[in-house]
Formats: sequence, C-alpha cells, structure tokens
Amino acid sequence: MVSLLVASCGGSKSPEAPKPVPAPAPVPAKPAPNAADTDPENQCPKDNGVKKTRYGAFDVTVTRAEDDCSVTVNAGGALLASDETGLAVDVESADLDKDGIPELLVVADSGGSSLHANNYVFTEKPAPRMVSMFDGCGARIAAAPDGRRAVLTCELSMNMMDGVCNGCSPRPRIYYMLEDGKLLRRNELFVAEYDRIIDLEVKELKPEDVQNFLATKDTGDGVYQNSPARDALMRIAAHYIYSGRDTQAKEVIDKNWPAFDRERIFDDLKAHAP
Repeated sequence: MVSLLVASCGGSKSPEAPKPVPAPAPVPAKPAPNAADTDPENQCPKDNGVKKTRYGAFDVTVTRAEDDCSVTVNAGGALLASDETGLAVDVESADLDKDGIPELLVVADSGGSSLHANNYVFTEKPAPRMVSMFDGCGARIAAAPDGRRAVLTCELSMNMMDGVCNGCSPRPRIYYMLEDGKLLRRNELFVAEYDRIIDLEVKELKPEDVQNFLATKDTGDGVYQNSPARDALMRIAAHYIYSGRDTQAKEVIDKNWPAFDRERIFDDLKAHAP
C-alpha cells in the first residue's frame, strides 16, 4: 500500500481514509453591495451597445461589438484604464481594507480554456487611482477568515506544465489583500481553504495508480506519462507550495513520486511560485 502524506490534513497515512480538514473559521455576514463570494454577473450588454455604470468615484463603460467586449474606467473625467481583450467583463465593488470606502475590481475575461483574464483593482484613496493590474484567472472577491475581503485569482503559469493536459494543470489559488494602498499576496491566511482543496484531491487518488506511478523508472514510460496520480500529485504539491508549506510539498513528492524524478519536479514546481 502506498502512503500519501498530506500533513495539513492531520498527517494521514492512507489516501483511502484521510483525516478531515479542520473547518474554516466562521465567515462574518457579507457586506453589501456586490461583495458576495459568488461569481459576478457579466456586465457586457447582450446586444451590440454601451452600458455605463457609476461605482463611487468611478465610471465604468462596457461596450459590446459583435463578440468582443471592451471596458474603460474613468474618474473625474480622467481615463484610468482601458481594455479591449475581453469576451466578458465582470465588475465588483467591495471594501477591501475595512475603511468604509469600497474598492473596485474589474475583470476583462478573454474566455477559452486558458482562463486568462486581465484583472484591475481601483481605490479612491488618497485619490481615485488604479492600484494594480495582473494577469490570472478571472478574479473575484472572497471573504478572509479575519473578516476582511480578498481578491481571489489563480496561477496560470503552470498551464500544461511538464506535458500534462491543460485541464489537469496545477492552478493554485492566489489571495491578494489591500494593505497600505498596495495589493499584497496573503495566501498564508487561507491555509484552511488550501487544505480543503488538497483533501478533495487526496480522496480522488487511487492507491493502485500511485503504486504504478511510483514503480516507473524513466519519463519515457507510458505509465509515467499518463498516470492520473502524476497530475493530482503536482496539483497537491503546488497548493502546499502556494500556501507557504514547502516542507509538506516535499514530503508528498518524496513519498509518492518516482525516485529518479523527485528533485527535478519539486524544483520545477518551486520555480513557478512567487
């Protein structure tokens, strides 16, 4: 029997009966408006045309022209951002730093299986401005355990990494928090959420798949190339790494990855992390 180590799930020694992940901390009541932890509604008009919406100091203009959807963000007559890459545009307004003034998240989603989107965060302090623009999967607002709001996205630099299929690729979550006017990664605050995802991956792993994968001797082996255990183990290790737990990621690789390839795959996963 092959043992899969998942340290944050209580150090379980068997993928058939992993210990339950500790429940996430209670989430406070959702602030309003438009800050729920659900996917935001696409703001692009259904037909060709223009939709203008005011969010605090910001004027957001979304324009559909056939299949394309562009967006501009203005404040006080000044253009802060413009994007013509989207097939959909999502907009959310939420107070990210608990000062009583909502920030603005605008997502220009290019669609397709690559999941790439341009994500923009704006604040009104000390004057209306763009805080950051970053590429990732389409971002949304999520609740943090301490009651603040976070910007949730995912890492896309591992798409088809190591020859795995696009849909099998590691896409670990990234959580940004607004602090002192800057958008900072705070993945370590969301360990319980990473553990929930890891636990689901572990429950899907079949011991015989891990055993067969462990027995491979080189990367040219068909079992190595096509093993579902390989894809899942990469995703598990990536989530440990992105939540700041390299030791647990290394233990997973050392116990479940073929010995000839352990150092390479761990170093490769680490190289993609911030």
